[in-house]
Amino acid sequence: MAAENVGLPQAEVNRHAIGPLLTAVRAGRLPEGTRVLDIRQEVDFEAGHLRGAYNIPWVDIGCRAFELPARSEPLLVCHEAETAVRERVAAWFDSCTERCRWQAELLPMTTEVLALGSPLVEKGPGIPGRFLFAVSPLLLQSWPLLEALVQKTTALGHQPRALDIGSGSGRDAAVLAAAGWHVTCLDRDARALARCSGIMARHGFHGCCTTVQASLRQAGDLTAALLGVTAVAPAGRDASADSTRWELVTVNRHLHRASLPEMAELLAEHGLLLFHSFMEGNAHPSNEASVLQSGELQGVFSPVLSIVRDEELRIDDGRLLSFFVARRGSLGLGLEGQCNKGDHRGTRKEDVTSQPSQHNSLG
Repeated sequence: MAAENVGLPQAEVNRHAIGPLLTAVRAGRLPEGTRVLDIRQEVDFEAGHLRGAYNIPWVDIGCRAFELPARSEPLLVCHEAETAVRERVAAWFDSCTERCRWQAELLPMTTEVLALGSPLVEKGPGIPGRFLFAVSPLLLQSWPLLEALVQKTTALGHQPRALDIGSGSGRDAAVLAAAGWHVTCLDRDARALARCSGIMARHGFHGCCTTVQASLRQAGDLTAALLGVTAVAPAGRDASADSTRWELVTVNRHLHRASLPEMAELLAEHGLLLFHSFMEGNAHPSNEASVLQSGELQGVFSPVLSIVRDEELRIDDGRLLSFFVARRGSLGLGLEGQCNKGDHRGTRKEDVTSQPSQHNSLG
């Protein structure tokens, strides 16, 4: 479709020029994998939006910015057609510092755009489990192991349970919930846990998440915080499973050394531990209490768990993180090596392979 038929403004607002995403929409197409944020009200969004768009109303953008994708990802932002709205939106994105600025292109949702119709424009609410953000690199790379664990757990008659320690606003937890897990989210920040509960509710994951507010200061605090926390077995499922242990314990960018031995004890038989946190040698964080030493996790967990993977890799911002996976027992499905193709016992201080775009849950 010719550019002049789409009805987009020709003038730039601030730095938001006509870029490749807007050029594609002008031509009546949307490149595969494009991340689209629609900041109009829910009723307007449901009346018509670009394919795959994610709705965060403008009034909520400040408290829901954690749902946006990585700042390195190009982002198409759809907004109401008024010029004043466009200027406010452009000003908000421009107010971020250069380091924290999204690569945003702004698209007013004019009647001409909405008239493009299928397959570019679709109607109805957003799809539950479709997110703009991607999960943590280690969780993504370990997904074949998690799928095997889900298969084994459901065959035993109960819902797989995950414990997310230092869960923050619950991005990884939401993706796990979309894949059928019941997730216990533990964090010291009540506001972050409220955001976690909010994203679960918006995506319809009712009953799939338990939040626990707790600060870990000494040995025993983790176990104490989880006393009485159980994952209720869904109707028709076997309720005899050990509800004091989890099939998955995941830690992302969090470290409390005194709690490490407890994490192994919290794993159910065949359970997996994923530990993805900062290593020594980074400019930030550099505090000894906040960074892992090389080989530290293997030293703690190898006496009680089988080590599947133990590597140190740089993520896209250049910082060095642990890529550590351990299990209790064997899944027996021959998938242990699928979380990574390298030497699982070695240490490779190199860049981690870029993860593919993830819009939907990985389940």
